[in-house]
Amino acid sequence: MITVTAISALMQCIIPRDVLNSASELIGAGEEIEQSQVVKYLIYGGYTLVDMVENIGEYSLRGGILDFWCPYNTHPVRIEFFGDEIDSMRLFDYQSQCSIKMIEDTIILPVSEVLLNQENINRLKKRLDTAKSISYKERTKLDKALGLSKMTPGMQHYLGYLYTKTDTLFDYLPDNSIVVLDEYTYLKQRSDEWEAQISAEYEQTKDYGFPPPKDNYLTFNQIQNKLQAHQVIQLDLLKSQHEGQYITRLEVEAQTTTAMQAVLRGRQGQGGYLGRLAKEIKTWQKAGEGVWFICHNRGQSERLQEILAEYELNAKIADAADNLLLNQESTEIKQPLILEGGLSGGFYFPQLKLKVITET
Repeated sequence: MITVTAISALMQCIIPRDVLNSASELIGAGEEIEQSQVVKYLIYGGYTLVDMVENIGEYSLRGGILDFWCPYNTHPVRIEFFGDEIDSMRLFDYQSQCSIKMIEDTIILPVSEVLLNQENINRLKKRLDTAKSISYKERTKLDKALGLSKMTPGMQHYLGYLYTKTDTLFDYLPDNSIVVLDEYTYLKQRSDEWEAQISAEYEQTKDYGFPPPKDNYLTFNQIQNKLQAHQVIQLDLLKSQHEGQYITRLEVEAQTTTAMQAVLRGRQGQGGYLGRLAKEIKTWQKAGEGVWFICHNRGQSERLQEILAEYELNAKIADAADNLLLNQESTEIKQPLILEGGLSGGFYFPQLKLKVITET
């Protein structure tokens, strides 16, 4: 799974993962469940009742037929009930209303981060009592909505009071995920701007009694701390020699190895192509050049390592933790490296004194 997000979204606290899981319901064809119970799941999850479902987060009722559109599905779901049993389930096209395919089960996910059960409502009221920053007018309006278990615009700003704790996107990521930071300097700048905007808006909306920013948002320093549990790749534009300008296009000198490989294949001699290549590699090593071999999988890498050893070449199979460029900058005889990957052809990189060889 690939998740693309903005720094402002990464800073935001969201519904706790365990709360989201407990509010998600799996239902299936043939299951005995009252239609009213499924409707309760939808209402609790923040779905809106409409005449005809056209958007995610909507549901409609027509006798024993219940339509709803969950974020989990690319199309809305139509459930037909026979008494208190789900008779059939299908995905349908919301424009033509035609069936797309029958399904055995589906999941109902909340479409709102504000889940108003009595426990959460009581917790929110108690924290507002303690904070004592909400105006009488806004508290009256809020209490009226909470008394009806009804979500109102802006209620998501009370997230820090609604749950015992909130999570962030980091809590939803698997451990040791790969996180790519695109233009780190810009992200820091944008984060500072967002923090200033949040603080200003908080001061302007104190009458609403919203939790302080620290309860609803992460700072950039907190994000940096959370990143330590993951693999981070940082991408930045290269600075040019001109002040304040960045390089958007970088040209490097590289040569294909096609001609070199053709010459080696055409030469006569003992040891075949690999024997001649091994001899050439030793010449490159004496000249301070490095060699990388690209193999499709681990098995091919290990087999190539064994073959090169027969020609007295001690090649190393590189892993993700190796600093490959550091290996290239060394002044010592460079050990051939074997990497797993895919390239359409090899090349020579004069600036690094590096030859990359593929199977083709």
